[in-house]
Order: sequence, then structure tokens, then C-alpha cells
Amino acid sequence: MKKIFMTVAVFLFIIGCSNDENIDATPEQEDEKPLEEQIIEVLEENDFFPPEDIVDYEIKDDYIYVFMHSQLNGLSLALLKHNSESLEWLMGEKDIGDTASFGYRGEDEASPIVTIAFAEDPAIKDVKIEGEYAKRIQLTQELTDDYSVEVKYWIHFSEMSEVSEEDLEDLPSKSVEYIR
Repeated sequence: MKKIFMTVAVFLFIIGCSNDENIDATPEQEDEKPLEEQIIEVLEENDFFPPEDIVDYEIKDDYIYVFMHSQLNGLSLALLKHNSESLEWLMGEKDIGDTASFGYRGEDEASPIVTIAFAEDPAIKDVKIEGEYAKRIQLTQELTDDYSVEVKYWIHFSEMSEVSEEDLEDLPSKSVEYIR
């Protein structure tokens, strides 16, 4: 009796766990483009940079921070907002110098603030921003067959709510420590 019960239980378990439903994609899913394609379209619509200059993008909440680098323009940033149906252009900043902070404050919303520390000194190994280690982004750009350039920069995110209106004018953060 136990063998029959166990056999029936195993059979029902296997049947219950199998999922033979054939789920078709909805028309919206078929038309939805990958995020990378959407980012490229928004950059092109706003005459920012060619897609080959994109080196990284970071997603924080509903905001997408797109980092670009080219030998001609240096390090640049585009800030996009991801809505339920599309991406919206918020701002773009070209040729970021040594240290810069960017954020967007709308009427009823605020993006996280990104602080970017850019250093050409190869002796710099790490960066602390606001007392926290920043994320390092490092890449090698091939300029010719026998010449390349190492590019590294650090990024740190903080909430806009942590920054008062007066502090927005003092951006970039004064608390940047380069570690050799």
C-alpha cells in the first residue's frame, strides 16, 4: 500500500511540477527594444555622441547615467530617465575635468547625484568620495595599431535628498581623496 501511495504521490508531483503552458509574447514585448538600443536612439536624437564612445552606464532608481569617452572629447556624461514606456533625455555634459558632480532636480523628483573623479596620474590607485570608496572604471583605448591610452575614472552616487539647495551650488564634492 505504501509503494502504491508513494508511486502515485511521485507521479502527481511530477505532473504538477511540469509546465506545458505555451506562453506567447504580447505585442508590446515583441516591439520592445533592448535597453542599449534605446539609449543609443536617445543619444542620437539629442546629437550627443556616437554609440562607439559609450564605455559604461549605471542604473540608479529610474535614472540611467551613460558614460562616454573619446580622445577628442574626453570623458562625458548623459543622464536619462527611464519611464515605463521610454527613455527621456534629462541632460548631457561634455568634457568633464578632474572632478565634477551632476544631478537632476525636477519639480517633484530628484535623481541621485553622481560625482566623477578623473585622474590621468597612473600612480592613483583608488579614490574616496565623501569618505567612501568610489567605483573605478578603467579602459584601454586603441588609438593606432601600436599606441593605446589607459583611461580610468571613479564614480560615486549619493542621494539628492542628502544635499541641500545651497550645497548644490558647491558641487562637485569637496571631499575627494586620491589614494596612491
